[in-house]
Amino acid sequence: MVGTTRSRGVAATAGVGPPQFPPGSTIFLPSASLEHSNASSQKDERRYSFTQYTSGGTFRWVDYSFQKADHYFAGLSEEEQRAAKNEGRDRLAFGLSLFSTIDELVQ
Repeated sequence: MVGTTRSRGVAATAGVGPPQFPPGSTIFLPSASLEHSNASSQKDERRYSFTQYTSGGTFRWVDYSFQKADHYFAGLSEEEQRAAKNEGRDRLAFGLSLFSTIDELVQ
């Protein structure tokens, strides 16, 4: 989700205080891993946002040589399967490391 506001924006998140963003901010949320919602706008306030979505399955399809995961893994040796699964785990950890932490956002 990407959003921008004229006044301070608030992203409502479960379990933590809402981080506030200055006007004109652009925010990127890994929406699958963070429960979130939009805060109500004021009577005279306008907000504009757009959402972009890409399924993780699309990226896996390309990584698996344009075939289903079960077909891809069936064509690999046990060692190659372990390496592919470790690669997926490492890619997930790296991707998550690119996002800000809650502590960084509320500073």
